[in-house]
Amino acid sequence: MKTPFVDRFFKGAGALGVVLYALFILLPFLWIAVTAFKRQIDVLMSRVVFTPTLSTFEALLTDPHGGFAYNIWNSVVTAGAATVAVLFIAAISAFCLVHKKPPYWLGPLLMAITLLFHIIPQVTYLSSWYIWFRRTELFDTLPGLTFAFTVANLPMGMWLGLRYAQEVPRELIEASELDCTGPWQQFFKVFLPLMRNGLVALGLLVFIFVWSDFVVALNLSDNLAKTVPVAITSFAQSEQVRYAEMAASSLLAMLPALFFLLLGQRYIVAGLLSGSVK
Repeated sequence: MKTPFVDRFFKGAGALGVVLYALFILLPFLWIAVTAFKRQIDVLMSRVVFTPTLSTFEALLTDPHGGFAYNIWNSVVTAGAATVAVLFIAAISAFCLVHKKPPYWLGPLLMAITLLFHIIPQVTYLSSWYIWFRRTELFDTLPGLTFAFTVANLPMGMWLGLRYAQEVPRELIEASELDCTGPWQQFFKVFLPLMRNGLVALGLLVFIFVWSDFVVALNLSDNLAKTVPVAITSFAQSEQVRYAEMAASSLLAMLPALFFLLLGQRYIVAGLLSGSVK
């Protein structure tokens, strides 16, 4: 039988463990947030007391040659376009596989192929993509990166989309055949509204994954289509590490993910738990 002292000890040890773990996770973000408002000299001198400044952010965003602001634009375009493409392909595939009674072997075969593609490490097929993109002049272009991001995230989109589609009541889809003139009307007027929470959750996840993707962007872009994660690494040079600019750019890179998570947390929770609005 446990004594009150033992209970308090284990509760205190558990609380201490949670606090230490939280500090371990949050300390890098705290360092980034503090360093972003320092000057480079303040970082190199390891000054604890300093005057906060926005000069690093101004230098990043007002570079007359485009610089980091151009990299942000590249990330917004590629992440937004890839998200729309993944959502459309995943939604229409799930609609056809679940509610349009395809051949019994088509669904398992398609999902097996997407699962196989998903479990293969990206670096194994990036070399072939690199050669193909070079030959077709898609290397270092926004359309090329968008295509790569779409293909890389489509397996996850199709698996989650299929899960959400399975929870959409089949009776509603069958009943809509009386009111809709064709499958496209069923898809847009009935199926998509029922998939709203799931699609919003999936869209947020895909956008965040594409926004933070480093491996694909590093291998398939050079300068013109360079995205935010790749641009951040450019501040670590052989001559010096520009800590202030690296921290400021990292802080800017985190803002979209935090914004979308806070804005769409209701949809994320509802979508991941239920997959649809019944």
